[in-house]
Amino acid sequence: MRLTLLATDEDGEFVSECPELGVASQGSTVEEAFHNLKDALTTYLRTIENLGERPRIFRERGIKVLQRPPARDAVALKLRPNQIGTTSVLPIRAKAGGKAPATATG
Repeated sequence: MRLTLLATDEDGEFVSECPELGVASQGSTVEEAFHNLKDALTTYLRTIENLGERPRIFRERGIKVLQRPPARDAVALKLRPNQIGTTSVLPIRAKAGGKAPATATG
């Protein structure tokens, strides 16, 4: 799953967010903010999978599941002056007895 990760400097602390899934976190540095955001995203994805809500949420947000990782093409991000942005690829785990892990793109 390729997701956008944004970090905004808020008076010396960094607020991080993933706009595709509406998940946010924070940290004292950009690296910590992104690390904490990835942890939050992993928890969120596991939770919606366990609840059986992933298909509905992905459909509503226009996220498509792919059977292989997305290409490593450059991605243009529109950033505000105080933002830092990157993308991250996260796998989607299949349930036990299900198909192989897939990836998704927004």
